[in-house]
Amino acid sequence: MRILLSFIFLITLVSCSSSPMKSYTLVNKNKIKNSQYINYKNRKIAIIDNVNMPNEIDSSGIAYQISPNEINIANNNVWAYSLSEQITDQLITQLNNKQSKYFFNKNVTGLNTLNVLRLKIYISAFQGRFDGNAIVSGTWLLLNSNGNIIKNGSFNSITPLKKEGYSALVFALSKSLDKISSSLSLGL
Repeated sequence: MRILLSFIFLITLVSCSSSPMKSYTLVNKNKIKNSQYINYKNRKIAIIDNVNMPNEIDSSGIAYQISPNEINIANNNVWAYSLSEQITDQLITQLNNKQSKYFFNKNVTGLNTLNVLRLKIYISAFQGRFDGNAIVSGTWLLLNSNGNIIKNGSFNSITPLKKEGYSALVFALSKSLDKISSSLSLGL
C-alpha cells in the first residue's frame, strides 16, 4: 500500500511539473524615433518613476481574473522581468513618440531635478479577465518640482483577446497600454 501511494504521489508530481515555464515581455511596436532625440531640448524634462501597482499584479506570474472577485496568478506563465519596469519602459518610449511637449526619462543619478516635472502612474488593474478581455486601469499625476499636482487623470482600457492563451493576453495588455499612452499624451 505504501509503495502504491508513493507511486501515485510521484506520478502526480511529475505531471504537475511537466508543463514548461514560459516567459513573456510586453509587445512594443513603437521604437524610439531618432528625430525625437534631436528635438528633446525643446521639451520640458519629466521623470517617470517606476509604475506603482498592487503586489499581486506586479508578481512574476501573469494575472488573470477568474471571477468578479478572484484573481489567479500563473505559475508557469511569467513575466520575463519586473512588470512595473516593463510598463515604465513602454510608457517612456510611447510618450516620447506620441507628444512633443515633454521629454520623459527614468530618474537618472546626477540629473538636476530642480525644474524637472515628475509623472507618477498608479495601476490598479493589469490582467486578463474571465469575459475574454484584457483590462488596464489606474490613475496618473503630473507633479512640479515642489511636488504640487499640475495635472491628473484616470485611465481605463479594455481590449478583447483575439484568441485564447497567455500570448494573446500579453498582446492585448500591450495594446491596452498603447491606447492608454495615446490618451495620456493628449491629457498632458
